[in-house]
Amino acid sequence: MSGSKSRTKGAAAEREVVQLFRDYLGIKLQRNLQQSINGGFDIQAGGNPLTSSLAIEVKHHKTATQAQVSGWWKQACDQAGGGIPVLFFRADRQAWRVMIGAEWLNPDFSGKSEVVIIETSLFFLMVREERFISGSQLREVA
Repeated sequence: MSGSKSRTKGAAAEREVVQLFRDYLGIKLQRNLQQSINGGFDIQAGGNPLTSSLAIEVKHHKTATQAQVSGWWKQACDQAGGGIPVLFFRADRQAWRVMIGAEWLNPDFSGKSEVVIIETSLFFLMVREERFISGSQLREVA
């Protein structure tokens, strides 16, 4: 895919993820339009206590091989800037999936590099239940 088509596809994917946040949580997020100039993650999640600690990277590609997803995860982590890296990704004609650090599902994984891939509905349930908070602490859910 050419550079222009790739950027258009990436922008459309980011808009889709912004819409998912609106649909699931009623939260309006914004695309980081300066990311190609200044770097950083794709979607600015600040301003809402449920999402302010998230550093959201978005990838939509023809395929989503294990090697590609691993590279995207590394990019998400590198660009998180102290936030919690979250990778939304999908291959053509596939549903969105979300990659997060395993410690957000199980605190026994804290400080380890394991990751999990979950459905978007579980991710948004975790956000609604305030499982993601600033820093590296996990809030206990009653």
